Amino acid sequence: MSRTVRTDAATQMLPRLVWDDPRVHLLDDVWLLTIFAILIAIGLPWFVNGFELQLGAASCGLLALGAIHIVFTTLAQPALSATQWRQRALTLAHLSGVAVIGFIWQHAGGLQNPLFLAVFALPVIGAIFLSRWQPYLTALIAMAAVLAAAFFQVPELRWYVSGLGPAGVWLAALFEVPAGSVAVPFSGFYAPARYFIVLLEVFAVLLFACAVAAEYLGTIFERLYLHVRVAREEAARGQELWAMLIEQLPLPALLVDADTLQVVCASELATQTFCGSEVPIAGRPLFDALRLSYPETVQDMIVEEGGVVPQVVVRVGKEFRVAQIHVHHLAQKGRRFALLLIADTTEAFAVKAALDAAEHAELIADGRG
Repeated sequence: MSRTVRTDAATQMLPRLVWDDPRVHLLDDVWLLTIFAILIAIGLPWFVNGFELQLGAASCGLLALGAIHIVFTTLAQPALSATQWRQRALTLAHLSGVAVIGFIWQHAGGLQNPLFLAVFALPVIGAIFLSRWQPYLTALIAMAAVLAAAFFQVPELRWYVSGLGPAGVWLAALFEVPAGSVAVPFSGFYAPARYFIVLLEVFAVLLFACAVAAEYLGTIFERLYLHVRVAREEAARGQELWAMLIEQLPLPALLVDADTLQVVCASELATQTFCGSEVPIAGRPLFDALRLSYPETVQDMIVEEGGVVPQVVVRVGKEFRVAQIHVHHLAQKGRRFALLLIADTTEAFAVKAALDAAEHAELIADGRG
């Protein structure tokens, strides 16, 4: 009586968006990538040339970047709403990270390690996930951090700046290195002043180009994100219409969550025919709302690939009814659902049982002979 017929239709799982605004998560990923890029930019020149690295200061800077990464991860939680305070905290953490990168560069070779300067491009590009003008501000902060480190390390640059007037003299005195201190981590490196000037000019042009490219990419991302939001709104409206159609179906039907076995919605005919309780079915466990004689068989159909249960007894109040249950799997927003279509076969089962128990031969024909 509980023989089952299985089908080959398998449930298709859809990816589920776990956050409302992915821009914060992308910014967090950019900073994680920046940390790995810093490790490469420090380790590769050290491995090739054997530079004497100021490991203590550089390690402190990397720990500070790790703390900033944790801040981004915390602020990216879906539970936090997108408030003005959150936006300001993200901006402050981002700019602080750029300043920390400048500190690390100063103690990881400075101008003798020009490969490190490419790392600044990542925060400039990632700043587009904060606002449209943020890449330009990030580029200015990065230039200021690099110039400050260069003034500390190269006396020739301070001499050139001091010739620009009173403001230049004040700026050169601000970065003056006390006598007896080591201005350059790798004192064996020598280069003309024009090398440092050209290097800083190329760096400034590179950051400005990255800022312009980031703004263009940000425009494309905003368009794609707008399309995603519209699609999600349409999907939500479609789900509401879908649930409404199930409730208005002219046959007994139940929509069940395949993971929790809870009834999501039910048609009015299913409530009237097979669920005698006046308590609403939606949100209740399936086997509390539908009293079946073989719940294990139906549960296997729901959890696995679906199918048909030809005959199952359903208890409705003090009555017993025979039904046939079709289980079809659906997927919506990454969740598995099972649509149960219930056909009342009580009359046909009773007639067949009565004919089987009769002692004389009988033949029943329909109206077409």
